[in-house]
Amino acid sequence: MLGLFLFYLTFAGNSFYMTKKIRRPKPKANIPSHWREWLKAFIIAIGFLIILRWFVFDLKTISDSSMEKAILAGDVVWVNKYQYGARMPMRILPKKWVDLFFTTDTLAPLRQLPYWRFPGYNQPMINDVVLINLPAYHQTAIDQRTPIAKRVAAQPGDEIIIKKGDIWVNNVKIPGTKTLQWSYETELKNDVVAEDFLTEYKIKEGSRARGRNRFILPFTEETADSLARNHLVRRIERHFPEKEKDFVYPFGDEALKWTPDNYGPIKLPYKGMKITMNPTNFDFYRYHILYHERQAITISNDSIFLEGKYMDTYTFKNDYYFMMGENRHNTSDSRLWGMVPESHIIGEVTGVFLSFDKDAGLLHKIRWKRCFTTIKKLSPVESE
Repeated sequence: MLGLFLFYLTFAGNSFYMTKKIRRPKPKANIPSHWREWLKAFIIAIGFLIILRWFVFDLKTISDSSMEKAILAGDVVWVNKYQYGARMPMRILPKKWVDLFFTTDTLAPLRQLPYWRFPGYNQPMINDVVLINLPAYHQTAIDQRTPIAKRVAAQPGDEIIIKKGDIWVNNVKIPGTKTLQWSYETELKNDVVAEDFLTEYKIKEGSRARGRNRFILPFTEETADSLARNHLVRRIERHFPEKEKDFVYPFGDEALKWTPDNYGPIKLPYKGMKITMNPTNFDFYRYHILYHERQAITISNDSIFLEGKYMDTYTFKNDYYFMMGENRHNTSDSRLWGMVPESHIIGEVTGVFLSFDKDAGLLHKIRWKRCFTTIKKLSPVESE
């Protein structure tokens, strides 16, 4: 028995040893050194590009005509993010997930991260062209709202008023740009083919007025002066639109008498600015306090209540800017959706990288003269 037991141990031990030798570790994939270097360089480059786009600059395609002739539809613009300080991402959940669980009336506090941006070396100045998120009161996080380009008309703490289309800030008239467009009542001579005229001057928007060959069309002042001497034009003069029937102003009952060319005055709040919260100020600033300050204010018997508590003053939490489009009568801007909080500013538009004309033929698709051009060159201020 002892012999059999020793034989069993010897056989089992040899089997275990043989089994252990057979189970060798699988050899690791041997990636050639030059491929490893290329892969490492690719990963570093991707990371570097992500950092650049988040914190330094970005490229955005403009699809609307609200900034013509400074920025054309189809322009791919440079956006400088470090000028005003790069804004940190604010979204927690993807928009499609958010829409499943939240309503569309107001933005729940947990649906976006707190606003914060790195220190910049400048703030948006008057006549700067900036890219902003549309300051609408919908349910998506701020940095996921529609990006649009506008020009700064007034800064926090300024008082702005528009008189016959001219912008006055703190009682000083602000010079416009040479690319600024207005609507003009344009009457062509009876024998002129309107379609040919519109094609020649590359006019893609506007409306017909009552009467034969009468239109309301957008032009710069320089173009309007030139057309006044054109033998095809019978009459051309500046159009001053009245208040639109469905135009909703974000400044309460005070704004009901305003028109797009005669607007204000408006005192722009700055962070820390304190106002007396009386019924007049409540009506004037209610929209911005509710949707941008995120404060539930109500009025009862001429008394103002914040979260159910009586208040006689209010201190603003944000800096606000007044933004306007360059195509003054064919744009939506602060006259329509109110002042823009600093949190909605993405960066400064400094130039055009590429420019595409979707209506042009294949050989003329790219507007070469606009490529790699600065905004200051494309849209100089008149005083310069």
